[in-house]
Amino acid sequence: MEDVLKWDVRTNLTALTLFDPNLPTTVSADASSYGLGAVLLQKSEDGYQKAVAYASRTMSETEKRWAQIEKESLAIVWACERFQDYLMGNTFSIETDHKPLIPIFSTKNKDEMTPRIQRLRLRMMRYSFRIHHTPGKDIVVADALSRSPIKISHEKDLENEICSFVQQITSCPPFKDENMKEIWQYQNEERVCREIKDYCEKDWPTKNELSAEAKAFWCLRYEMSVIDGLLMRNSRIYIPKSLRSKVLNSLHEGHLGIEKCRGRARSSVWWPRISQEIGELVRNCPNCIEERSNPQQPLIVSDFPSRPWEKVGIDHFYLKGKYYLLIADYYSRFPELALLEDQTTHLSGQQTFRQDTVHIHMM
Repeated sequence: MEDVLKWDVRTNLTALTLFDPNLPTTVSADASSYGLGAVLLQKSEDGYQKAVAYASRTMSETEKRWAQIEKESLAIVWACERFQDYLMGNTFSIETDHKPLIPIFSTKNKDEMTPRIQRLRLRMMRYSFRIHHTPGKDIVVADALSRSPIKISHEKDLENEICSFVQQITSCPPFKDENMKEIWQYQNEERVCREIKDYCEKDWPTKNELSAEAKAFWCLRYEMSVIDGLLMRNSRIYIPKSLRSKVLNSLHEGHLGIEKCRGRARSSVWWPRISQEIGELVRNCPNCIEERSNPQQPLIVSDFPSRPWEKVGIDHFYLKGKYYLLIADYYSRFPELALLEDQTTHLSGQQTFRQDTVHIHMM
């Protein structure tokens, strides 16, 4: 953008240059809290970035309540669609001063985005582009346009499509209607939830300015949004503390295992440490403990004796209708096998053991 300023100063004009499909093309987009701004740039042969087209508009009242990262995503998509006659079929660059948008529009899984950003990302699949970060001080044209936008009210198609997509997701919640009302009520009563909602609709402060409870949401701030009055992480509803025990029991209904319970949660609900709490619930469930099969014991290594028959192992087994007694010497590993007439324990006078020198180990 520094090149644009040099060109403006040199010519003292605001005239636009003609579009050349053979020159490198860049879309510069930015969003303020109430407007969108964009400029289509091309790098000319003399090395200057020259403007081909400018665009700006105000946000609707609905869009103004979106999270800032959603507004920045909207600015990129709106700008590309505004200039699509120049961009379709060509590979171009997108510059933004919002770093979290780089993975969102390049490598991030769509399931890890908020519903609004999911829909915006899908609309960008028709274009071939590269996105990169540009510091805010070098993106002054789009920034100025977003802060002084043109007031228009006829561009409703994009907003309506996004609202319909979000409505499609939220219209099939994993709870009954009365439970959704209960979640909404408890979210409004929980202080930290109200705090996060306020940050989503306005702007996040620095981490040091957050309360101790709100700091748990800091690393997820670009995944949080407010949809129909509900705080959500991506497409999952945030559950307040007072309802978590009830929701955990609902997830464990049918006494499913840890991974299946976590799979249920990943498609519907979320709160900090939910994965650990699900694991603790399943491991400590009395019914699951009772039905759980005992794991096989590992092989126990014994100390090697100093002489033969110092330590022996004894066990009995059943084979083809008969019982046998097996004795093994731990020193030589030599086995002795005897057929048992019956399973009663009796010794004749001649059968004695030297208990002071022989160690007997039951197998």
